[in-house]
Amino acid sequence: MTSSDAAKLVWIVAAFLGIVAFGLRTPRSFPLPEAEPNEMIDAGSWYSREQWPHDGRPFESEHFVVYSDAASPAARKSVARICEEILDELTADFGIIPELMFRFPHGQEKIHIYAYKEYYPQSWGARGYYAGLIIWSLDHTERSRNLGNYKRVVKHELVHVVEALLKGRDTAHTPVSIRVHMWYSEGLAEAISGGTSGPVVRSLEDLNRLTEEYGRVSPVGYRTDADVGDYSDPDMIRAYVDYVYPMNQLAVEYLIDPVGLGKSPHDAIAVFTDIADGMTFAEAFTSRFGMTLEEYDERFFELMDDYLPELESTDVAKRVSLLGTLLAAGALLLLFAAQLF
Repeated sequence: MTSSDAAKLVWIVAAFLGIVAFGLRTPRSFPLPEAEPNEMIDAGSWYSREQWPHDGRPFESEHFVVYSDAASPAARKSVARICEEILDELTADFGIIPELMFRFPHGQEKIHIYAYKEYYPQSWGARGYYAGLIIWSLDHTERSRNLGNYKRVVKHELVHVVEALLKGRDTAHTPVSIRVHMWYSEGLAEAISGGTSGPVVRSLEDLNRLTEEYGRVSPVGYRTDADVGDYSDPDMIRAYVDYVYPMNQLAVEYLIDPVGLGKSPHDAIAVFTDIADGMTFAEAFTSRFGMTLEEYDERFFELMDDYLPELESTDVAKRVSLLGTLLAAGALLLLFAAQLF
């Protein structure tokens, strides 16, 4: 083959890869339900869990379809815009290429959002699940309109959505024996969002204050919500918010903090792709973090007693700068790999 032929071959391959990449990036068509004015439709990815109909007038963006019972068009558009911004942040921070890595349910190509306006769930405000999100609309009269709080909640729930899309399965239909443990799933969502409930543990003083009230109970032993306790008990709900959630967050932050175990958010997310490839959560955790779940559970407070003083003494700006460098480097590597394959 002459050098001229080789050059032509390179250009042909490059053009082919460019066409493929463009095809992957191009949003696919999404069939929307039809409805007459004032007719409510009993359909949506949320409907098997929450029996709420929508009005048949969804708003569609690049990655989301926003359904609602009564939210205004402007409110639906705002929810979509916020979710697009946060999804962009998450995919960049985690080094995710959605077109290559997300596994949607059959027949669904975008993330469903149900932005409720007339409902008022007493015990929860938002839920993230496999390819879907339920959250209040920003024109809801009785829910918080604090945009900072709203974005933190959206980010927390979208971490759950990303988890399910990377695994390609619904947690509710996954055997507990291989399921991601509750502390890890909730802890990662809290760590990435910055916390949505309860106090954030940043010092030994914070930790001791919590353990004096609730005992030195390691969060790593909690596999499911049922392990925590009876949620019909108000005291149990309070303990969940004030102790379990902050401890879950601490457990994951230690794993991905440069002054903790020193792994990265990419390692945290890789647990989900490992599970999609056939590993159990326990196997994936050990592979990515170099210790078993049993070891982490047994040594949890010993590790926190060493980690938290180090956390207090380390300049926060330096930690954030280092973490940002690691995230950027990881994202570039994944992008380069995607171009190769």
